[in-house]
Amino acid sequence: MTCTYIAPWYQNAYGKHCLELEKTLVAQCLSRLPAQYLLQIGDPFLSGLSDYSKARQRIFLEPTRSLSSFIKPPLAFCQGFAETLPFEGASIDVVFLAHALEVVSNPKKTLEEIYRVLVPEGYLLVTGFQPELLWGLYQKQYVKPQMQRASVGLSVLRSWLLEYDFEIISGKLFCFTPFILGFLGINSSFLEKIGPFSCPFLGSMYVLLVQKRCVTLTPLKPSWKRIQLFQGEWAGEASKWSFKNDRKNEG
Repeated sequence: MTCTYIAPWYQNAYGKHCLELEKTLVAQCLSRLPAQYLLQIGDPFLSGLSDYSKARQRIFLEPTRSLSSFIKPPLAFCQGFAETLPFEGASIDVVFLAHALEVVSNPKKTLEEIYRVLVPEGYLLVTGFQPELLWGLYQKQYVKPQMQRASVGLSVLRSWLLEYDFEIISGKLFCFTPFILGFLGINSSFLEKIGPFSCPFLGSMYVLLVQKRCVTLTPLKPSWKRIQLFQGEWAGEASKWSFKNDRKNEG
């Protein structure tokens, strides 16, 4: 089986620890999102993360057929590029970017395409690495220079989302165990509990839920309410990520 770009990271002890945390948060979110059609984009090694969704039809987008062996039914394989999604506008209920911003060639264009294909008030779930922390260190240590790719940090991602009129709903940082301790096999559940409150921006990975903002000629109150999906959402200095339904914290 062909190895994917991100798979080697999840084979070490710390990577497995992070994957278990990620699975828990993704399951917590996807299981609560109503959807008929879910589109997953990202590394095929993580295709199983969307199993937690209750969507009637789940589709995985991948540009090469050589990696389609990672896609297991009932998840359907679709060949295509994230920058030019082969779907009609307003046709997908939920898009799940499972570390896709680490592998696509044009992350910003990908977000633009996602906004186009999402139905009004559709959801986008994003998981990713903080490039200046865990993933950046890992790439420098273990990934060949010609294979290294730039990641999108939260501050940049946030500005892009607001530019495309996405509404930030909820999110959480995780993997607070220091890089060195993690690779020594020391993973602290205590640090995972206090991290979001004591040092919120030292989390090496994040999960973020946003919603497509729908502008109508007649102002309507949103049919949804803000939901707190994750226990211990960003706090303290992360208050600008408070996910209220306005832009007061945009600065």
